[in-house]
Amino acid sequence: MIVDFDEDSQKALNSLESSSENIFLTGNAGTGKSTLLDHFRNQTGQNVAVVAPTGVAALNVKGETIHSFFGFPPNVTPEKASLEAKHSKKAKIYTNLDVLVIDEISMVRADLLDSIDSFLRVVRKNREVFGGVRIIMVGDLHQLPPVVTSQERSALENLYETPYFFSSKVFNRLFEGLYSQFKFIELQTIYRQSEKRFINILNRIRNNQATSEDLQTINNQLIGEGDLIDNYIILTAMNEQADKINQARLDEIEGPVYSFHAVRTGDFSSQQGPAADTVLLKTGARVMLLNNDPQDRWINGTTGTLFRAESGCAYVRIDGGGVEKIEPVTWTSYKTSYNPDTAVLETKEAGSFKQMPIRLAWAITIHKSQGKTFEKVVIDLGRGAFAHGQTYVALSRCTTMSGLRLIRPLTQQSIIMDKRVLEFLDRLRQSAGPP
Repeated sequence: MIVDFDEDSQKALNSLESSSENIFLTGNAGTGKSTLLDHFRNQTGQNVAVVAPTGVAALNVKGETIHSFFGFPPNVTPEKASLEAKHSKKAKIYTNLDVLVIDEISMVRADLLDSIDSFLRVVRKNREVFGGVRIIMVGDLHQLPPVVTSQERSALENLYETPYFFSSKVFNRLFEGLYSQFKFIELQTIYRQSEKRFINILNRIRNNQATSEDLQTINNQLIGEGDLIDNYIILTAMNEQADKINQARLDEIEGPVYSFHAVRTGDFSSQQGPAADTVLLKTGARVMLLNNDPQDRWINGTTGTLFRAESGCAYVRIDGGGVEKIEPVTWTSYKTSYNPDTAVLETKEAGSFKQMPIRLAWAITIHKSQGKTFEKVVIDLGRGAFAHGQTYVALSRCTTMSGLRLIRPLTQQSIIMDKRVLEFLDRLRQSAGPP
């Protein structure tokens, strides 16, 4: 696939390929970070492994979860990681690794990044940062933060200033020696939205600088709670709320229920499935498609209405388009292995998950919407946003201001941005310079 990068993206790609430095690649939602990463991996001659903190994120980049790649237990610590490294049966993979790409870095906790560092230093018998492996971190710190349970919070606060990756001991080691081991790249061009006014408002919300005029502009899109509009997807703060809306709307439709059951093979965990194990649909249901069509008729996140279904397939009337036949899709999980004959790391299929690439889509959580793009969105924050970046993620899913609707007015209290993130990024911009 030929990709036409702008000048900044091309410079970033050159840095990924030719620089020997560790890199943090970031940018607003919709700046093409994933596309750049995919292009780098396909073009590079280096031994590269791609990992992500969650199963869904790993699927999106054809990589492994961090825990799977390193063989970490769920409650891994740097000390436990060192012990795992001493007994690893995959040492050849790690000793031949040139570059480790960590996607969705905003969701990687400080203790997990330190665990990766400890593991690589032990398994490679190298005291350098990350055992001498070059690290490329990709993600947007203005989006959703790492998950810290109430049971973990106290212990984590005693060890780290924040739960974010940039508070890890290893990341701060990168800052020794006048930042000589670290390069900061921030993509600027936004491809998801084209309206300059909307982009500027999103940027100010992203940076916690929204004006009263910005809020008023957004609140001009307010609708009543009962005024649900056809062909709009509702973004909710809570999973229960989205499930309740979807089930209630499905129950309102008369007629038969069509059920589709997933088939798993090999190593593919239940948490990793991009679709439900059992998908229940009715004619007239609002649905979202969960894959990118090879013929470019739809993308992951495209919405439509179920026209009809039969054994082994469904027909969906795409919003703004025609009726398309949807058939089961096979998603593949991957494992990295070492080929001793070529001394090359190879990414091989480990398992599969076959299911209709469809989910009900009257509503979806903001968390599950991350990475997706919609033309018509209703945002319902319920009792209000409760997580860093939540409001920004919700608003930035929509391609245009005219396609946006709110059930409750947006206030300054709705915009939660962790000042520690803003301070860290300001420090990076001042010190790291342009790409």
